[in-house]
This record gives sequence, C-alpha cells and structure tokens, in this order.
Amino acid sequence: MAAGGAGAPLAALVVGMMPGRLNDGEQDFIDRIRAEQMKEAPTRVRYTWETDEYGDLTPYGWHTPPGNDMVRVRKMEWDGSRQAYTFTTEEDEPVTLIWTPDSSGVNVPSNTGNQTPLHIPSTIIVNPLPDNTQIDAITSPTPEEKTFADYILILPLPNIPPIYVYLNENKTSFVHGHKHHAPKHKSWKEIIESTKSGPAKFRPQTDISAIDHDVWKDGINSTKKQNWKLKEFDEIVGAHGGKETRWVVTKESQGTIHSHPISETDARKLLK
Repeated sequence: MAAGGAGAPLAALVVGMMPGRLNDGEQDFIDRIRAEQMKEAPTRVRYTWETDEYGDLTPYGWHTPPGNDMVRVRKMEWDGSRQAYTFTTEEDEPVTLIWTPDSSGVNVPSNTGNQTPLHIPSTIIVNPLPDNTQIDAITSPTPEEKTFADYILILPLPNIPPIYVYLNENKTSFVHGHKHHAPKHKSWKEIIESTKSGPAKFRPQTDISAIDHDVWKDGINSTKKQNWKLKEFDEIVGAHGGKETRWVVTKESQGTIHSHPISETDARKLLK
C-alpha cells in the first residue's frame, strides 16, 4: 500500500495494516460490515504508533471497552487514473492510501519515500486503556489523552477481507522520550560529565518543545544527513561529549521529530 496527497510524504506518515480478522473471534464483523455497509464497527483492540524510549515509533495495541471501540469503516474506490483502489483519510491533513492490484500492469516502486526502516516487534503489546482516557479519532496524541487515527477499509473485490489500518501523521507533533532530559537530583556539572560516555542532555528547566519547534522551523539543513537540521542558540542549551554546547540538531524519522544537543565540532561537520 502506498500513500499520496496533502499529508503524504511517507517520511511524515506511518501506516500499519492488518489484513484478515481484526482479532480472534471477530470474523462475524466481516460479514456484517459487507452486508450492512456500516459506517463504524466495534473492535476489542485498537492500535496506535507510540514513540519508545529511543525515539523510535513502535506499534502499540489498546484494549478498548464498549463506547471507545468504534472504528470508522470506509470503502476503497477505483481510481482509473492510478489504476488502483484508493481511500482518502478524514484527518485535518488528508492522505490518500493506494492499493494497487497485482494484475494492474502499473509499475509500483517498492519504496514510496520512507528512508528509515520501521521497527516492527515480533510481539505487539496490548495495553489496558485507562478509564479516564479521552478518545478522539484524530492524530497527534498528547500525554493527557489517547487518540486514534484508524480505519477498517473494504475493497470491493471477492475473497479479500476488510483491512484494518492505523496511521501516524505527526509532522507537527514533536515527541520526546527522556533520553536527553536532564536527570533530577544531579548537578549540572555531574550531568555534563555524564555526557562523556552517555547521551547528550538538555539543561534542566529547558523548554525542549520550544527548541524542537525553533530548530525545525529556522534551523539549517545538514549537507550530510537527510531530514536533519541544526541551529546555534545564544545561550548554553545542553551538553554533549562532556562539554557545554549552544548547538542542537533535530532529526526527522518516520514522521517523528526528535532533537538533542550536539557539540559545535560535530554540528559544523554536518553543515560542511
């Protein structure tokens, strides 16, 4: 499956899909979806892309109780110009998903733009959804609410079951783990020292989200790395390699933008 449209460079879009039954015991929904042309269908588990402790996107499953278990059901339509079935998502920045039949005769590239391989674990953990979680069918989740951007897509072809797809389109969502956060209860001197052999760290009380936005918006593109930007700030923002630094690098991977302090020497190498 490929993607195109307003939100579509695949570097900014992650799609997960599960053909066949959504979950064990849910085969009865397949016939109901086809027969009744439902606009929504319930499923006991829904999926999202979450950023792990290393800054990588990883699929997570969520047990969804009644009332929070409804997934949008949509039919893919034939697009004669593409010689493929398509569906355009309903998020604020729509993306068109393209399903090309094997017999179409269209030469489809194996890579549609994403330069970084996805990490798909052999086992996807299914987590309980907190009772007080607010759920909306939108992208870019905040820490206070769990949101879903998922669909059940129906191809009007025989012997092809509905396909569950879940998306992450968070070009404007700057997601951070704690890898580069300053540890509590340590002095700044100790933190600087720790970066000699450990990951770079931002200074305590740094507004990391604001730096993310700033570097991605106004930073200089690296000449060495695709989708990397760098910026020098007026004040010390962190430590890298055992020294304080005013430089920050922001990297985009699979739609997630992640930044951390970088030494001036390393920054200038990336800008040569």
